[in-house]
Amino acid sequence: MGKRDTKNRFCFVPPEEFCKDRFPLPPDELHHLVRVLRLPSGSIVTGVNGIGQIASIRLDLTEDGWVGVVIDRRDSEREPRLQVTLAAGLLKGNELDGALERAVEMGITAFIPMVAERSVAVPSPEREEHRRKRWGRIALSAMKVARAARLPEIKPMVSLRALLDRVDDFDQVLIGDPGGEKNPIRGDARTVLLLIGPEGGFTAEEIELVLSRGASSFSLGPRNLRASTASTAALARLLCLPGDPEKDRLRDGPEKKENTNH
Repeated sequence: MGKRDTKNRFCFVPPEEFCKDRFPLPPDELHHLVRVLRLPSGSIVTGVNGIGQIASIRLDLTEDGWVGVVIDRRDSEREPRLQVTLAAGLLKGNELDGALERAVEMGITAFIPMVAERSVAVPSPEREEHRRKRWGRIALSAMKVARAARLPEIKPMVSLRALLDRVDDFDQVLIGDPGGEKNPIRGDARTVLLLIGPEGGFTAEEIELVLSRGASSFSLGPRNLRASTASTAALARLLCLPGDPEKDRLRDGPEKKENTNH
């Protein structure tokens, strides 16, 4: 058996393959590991399934091609305690790309592009589908950069009003508002919907509507922030709360030694 992965060489394996003891490697991942990194047969890499599990995987070159062989499989200890769905107002150009990339690195569970009153022009269905595919690639890359094991779901574009019909799916809903509380998160909340407005923010009427549905307002301080920066600032506050597994791990040291299953 080869040495354990000491260089954090990550690859993504779809959940339906990840649960097997042996599986063919996804073409894009195989190209990166074998053609770009030039890893030889017997190398150990870290695989994640995008739903919170991580594994040590040995690369084997067989007569039928390259396969991954699972050495051990376990739940990741790097995922945040809060499961945050980020609903962000549409922005001009590709500004939302950067906001999404940082949000995935920080640990969001899902991403919803949202249409608010001050949003830029709404894209056509064809353009929206193109964006969703691009955002999916950005999310996958950001997950690997963060050495994370959960790949956020990129949900279809929705209006703010339509999104409010789903508030009962979450333990708590937060909306960015300069006049809001500094730390409104409840201690018992596990699933949170975070609403961040577009350029210019939400209108007073939108904030009133959201608060009337039981949401809490969330202030990021007195300074005026770009919409893309506001998402990052809010997530930094939410995902670094006391009791967060990632914060505890950094305080306590490296992850516990994994159990090995052959």
